[in-house]
Amino acid sequence: MSVLSPISHSRAVVYEPLAPVRLLEFLKSRNISWLTVNDTEVHTQGANILTVAPDVVVLAAGNPEIEGKLRESGVNVHIFNGANVAVKGDGGPTCLTAPLSRVS
Repeated sequence: MSVLSPISHSRAVVYEPLAPVRLLEFLKSRNISWLTVNDTEVHTQGANILTVAPDVVVLAAGNPEIEGKLRESGVNVHIFNGANVAVKGDGGPTCLTAPLSRVS
C-alpha cells in the first residue's frame, strides 16, 4: 500500500519511483489520475492512505505536501498522529485497520 493508495474510483496517490510502468499504464488506461508522493514523505507514510469513502481519507501527520495536494483536489483529509505507531512501526493507516463490512 505504500506504492498506490486509491482515494476514489478515478484517483489515487502513487509513489512513482516504486510503481511499475505497467501499473501506471493500467491506471492511465482506466482514466485514473494520481497525485504523487515525494521521496521524503514516503518514509512518513505519506503514500499509505486509508480511504474511508470516495475522496475521504485518513493520513498520518507530518506529510504536508501530499496533504496539500489532496485538499487542493477536493479530498476531505483526516489527520492522525502516527509518529509513534505508523512511522516507527513502518505501517500506515491501512495497516492499522481491518474492514468489517464494505458496501459498494
